[in-house]
Amino acid sequence: SRKWPGFMATNPSAPATALQISIRPATNSDTPAIISVVCDAFWNLYKPGADEPFLTQQILEDEEACIRELTLVALNEQQEVVGFIAGAKSKVVVSGGAQAVDVVTFGPICAARALKHRGVGTRLIDAFISRARSRGDRAVVILGYPTYYSRFGFVNGHEYGIGMIEGESGAVSFPKGLQVLELQTDSLKGVSGHLLQPPVYENLPPDAIERFNEQFQHKPMGKCRSQQMFKLVVSMKHDDPYPEAFDPSLCGDTTLLE
Repeated sequence: SRKWPGFMATNPSAPATALQISIRPATNSDTPAIISVVCDAFWNLYKPGADEPFLTQQILEDEEACIRELTLVALNEQQEVVGFIAGAKSKVVVSGGAQAVDVVTFGPICAARALKHRGVGTRLIDAFISRARSRGDRAVVILGYPTYYSRFGFVNGHEYGIGMIEGESGAVSFPKGLQVLELQTDSLKGVSGHLLQPPVYENLPPDAIERFNEQFQHKPMGKCRSQQMFKLVVSMKHDDPYPEAFDPSLCGDTTLLE
């Protein structure tokens, strides 16, 4: 199943309690701390273990895809990395395929697990949106839980006629998790088609992920409720009702099940 790198690795419905943090673009020297925070936040979130630490490393090394001024860290008062958001180039291929419109995307995004529900993710997303708008970027297109991202003004791609190519048929569908935020007035007017993510997000090699994750062998792997919630939602279309078993408060619950 397709990953949602834009998903915030915290409980999407939890209230935020303010925390004193500062935000700045990530530097190369931040990478070890970023990987540590990402691993801690995403471990067992979607599956036993996590792909996101490897994905983060790949994005940070991908000069073609990574947007440095939109790849941000959140720092606490001791100047320690306590949150991260990766910014990357993306495109919407206009229906018919003759034109591609530049947009931006983000993910992984996370806060240190010890600081869940303290507003770190909100601050990072607000900073990303503000900086992208100031840069003149047209729109942000991500994959993530609508129950979280609607508060920032994101709507389903269906409202703009922006979907995703599914399978080998080439047909465009509108997943519930495809979220769009227009950054400039009418900047998506007349734009409809399908999202084309950077290659770094697609087809992550399992063998390379397994080797990368050897450094995290001390972390227990297992099943948890967040994985169950993700499986319920990831294949849903834009107009599908949420199943009765879906509980947004469990989307970030990585407590291991017996």
